[in-house]
This record gives sequence, structure tokens and C-alpha cells, in this order.
Amino acid sequence: MHLLSSQLPMNATLLEIGCGTGQLANYLAATTMTQIYAADMTLPSLRLGQRFAAKYKIPGITFLQMNLFRPCIRAESMDFVISNGVLHHTADTRQAFIRISQLVKRGGFVIVGLYSKVGRLRTDALRHLYGFFGERILVLDPRLQEDISPEQRRGWINDQYRHPTEHKHTLSNVLKWFDEGGFEFISSIPKIGGHMSAKERLFEPHTRGTAADRLLAEAGLMFTRAYEGGLFIVIGRRL
Repeated sequence: MHLLSSQLPMNATLLEIGCGTGQLANYLAATTMTQIYAADMTLPSLRLGQRFAAKYKIPGITFLQMNLFRPCIRAESMDFVISNGVLHHTADTRQAFIRISQLVKRGGFVIVGLYSKVGRLRTDALRHLYGFFGERILVLDPRLQEDISPEQRRGWINDQYRHPTEHKHTLSNVLKWFDEGGFEFISSIPKIGGHMSAKERLFEPHTRGTAADRLLAEAGLMFTRAYEGGLFIVIGRRL
């Protein structure tokens, strides 16, 4: 989050789609001079985010109840559109991407986080075992070995092992969507053909590598301490 907030320009507009309780949106509003719009389908989650913003007097943030397939935001009106860990829970991830990408200005950026077909293999195996052995098998999940609250633990288990709709994709899938939708690949997490640095420039062009490079980057998601259920992030700029 710090890497993103430190590189957002002043006076830009940013829409987060699927903001949940607004943790990322509130953080960005509190630490940048960017105008933040936080959208989600779930009204109770939005109310929690709004109450947090009001309690800590966080300026520059607006909460919106919105279906991403029927956005209430004008096309080509946002400098940044973020949807992290949301599109793969819809009926059609590609169509969901098309809808949100239409909200980005020319020269603006789209940031999407999706489950990796390769990087999620460990979670898929645990999910299968979870059906037989219950929560005791989740001692093998690195996230649940961390010092997190009971609420965070329950939320993680529900999202990773109980969610009824889940699709998985590859970096190459997303690059094809970028090409079809008029977006230039800028960067990704994990980085293709290299390692992320603490000063990584997220919005400066990086190599898209070969198909093998991208596959290797996704495979690394299974073996890193930063493993988060096989989620990768891709940033593109609208041409």
C-alpha cells in the first residue's frame, strides 16, 4: 500500500471497485492528495468504511454503492481504477475487466488483482483437503500462521476456502485483455523477469517478458513469504 500511495500524483481521481470496508481507499485518502471514490455492492461494508473516514476526519473520499457491470461513474473519467481480488469472483472475469476499464481516461491506469492458475495451486490443494479434514488442515496456510485477529482469520477462511464463485487466470490472459482493450502493459506484482525493490516504480514501463518468464513469475507465488493466496497484480495504461 505504501508503494502505491507514495507514487500517486496530486489532484488525480481514483476509483476502487470492490472496496469492502474501505481499508485501502481510506488509507489512500489519508496519505495522498488524490480524490478517492470507493465503490462496493454491499451497503453494510460501505457504512463501516464511511464511519471510519468520519471518525478520523479523512478528507477526499466518497463511498458509492455500485454494481461494476452497471457503473454509476462516467466512462473515461478516472485517472486510476483499482479492483483487487474482486473480478475473479464475478460470473465473467473478462467482461468485468472490460466494464471497469472503460472508466479509465486516456493515459490513465487500470490496476487489477486476480487469482493465478499457477500461484493458486497450493490453495487449491488446501481447499480440497479442507473439505475432508476441516480447519485443522489450515495450519499449512502461511497467512493463518501470522498474528491476526479472529475476525481477520474468519474473513480469510471464508474468502479463500468457502467462496462459491472463483475463477483463475494468468498474466498472459490479462496481457491479452490489455491488447484487446487498448491498454499498454506497465508493470506487475510479482515482477516479470526480476525482483521487486523497495523503490519499484509502479507506473513506469517494465518488460512483459516471454510466456515462460510470466509463468515463472506466477510459480514463485507459491514459494514466497509474501504469498497471499496466489494473487497477482497487473497495471496497464490506456492508450
